[in-house]
Amino acid sequence: MDNIMKLSALFGPSGDEQQVMDYIKGEIAGYFDECYIDNLGSLILRKKGKGRRICFAAFTDERGIFISHIEKDKMYFCPVGKVDPIDLVNREIILKNGGRGFVYCDKTVSEAKLQDMYLPFIEGVSVGDTGVAACGVIDGGDTLTAKALERGVCCHILMEAAKEISGNGNEIYFVFSAMYQIGKKGLNAALSAIKPDHAVVLDTLSTAKKDNSTLVSLGDGVIVKLKERAFMAKRELLDGITLPYKKYVSNETEITAKHPVTFGVLTLDIAVPMQYNNHFCQRVKYGDVEAMGEFVKNIVKSEE
Repeated sequence: MDNIMKLSALFGPSGDEQQVMDYIKGEIAGYFDECYIDNLGSLILRKKGKGRRICFAAFTDERGIFISHIEKDKMYFCPVGKVDPIDLVNREIILKNGGRGFVYCDKTVSEAKLQDMYLPFIEGVSVGDTGVAACGVIDGGDTLTAKALERGVCCHILMEAAKEISGNGNEIYFVFSAMYQIGKKGLNAALSAIKPDHAVVLDTLSTAKKDNSTLVSLGDGVIVKLKERAFMAKRELLDGITLPYKKYVSNETEITAKHPVTFGVLTLDIAVPMQYNNHFCQRVKYGDVEAMGEFVKNIVKSEE
């Protein structure tokens, strides 16, 4: 699992994922016939084939901050992605220039709002600079806790699956998409340009309980999303899959971002259960990652 830790440790808030793209490209570009970065910064890898056009996708960004304005000894910021204000209080932030500082708030935690929080002034930082949370890594034996595990897990699984491609059949695309945390922008743009016959999107799913939604726990293995917000799975894409998986249905109705299915791309959305999924630091179970890895490899082989 060293690759997951390397991926999670990289600096990669939405819109500033170059470190992540460079690392992935350096590790797996040799398995593909074509490799390029599109206009929105997503990494696209293509293996030529004469059959159908199939796409596999994972996202590369993480939650973070943008410096919005600076007043003498204070730097105020706005969030990148879904950020809980409580998760920021006293959190150490790493800026792109290497500067570090703790988030302060002059109000109590219960009263704290994002607009009340600030970083102490750091030399060399200006408006528009990005930052990410500083989190340690805890290896719990059968679990791993670290920052940006959403990216680390999904990209790791897709990188390992790349080694299974022989190039004897269908045209295979691997998309490592940018700006997922702010509306799946990179994913939607890439799939709209590629126009695959269908896509398999790797994701994570929170173990937090949601009313009338399927309960998900660490150790559940592979989760197949049948319905989530605006997304509804095309059941035919599950035909022929023999490995075990758990079906998931969400009662959430809020549409926070357009899903690839909106653009006419038939999509299978699969996920790894994750604890603290909407926080800077997350926890995942090694067994779930391994199960998802085998699941994706199996799909890649079947599409070949």
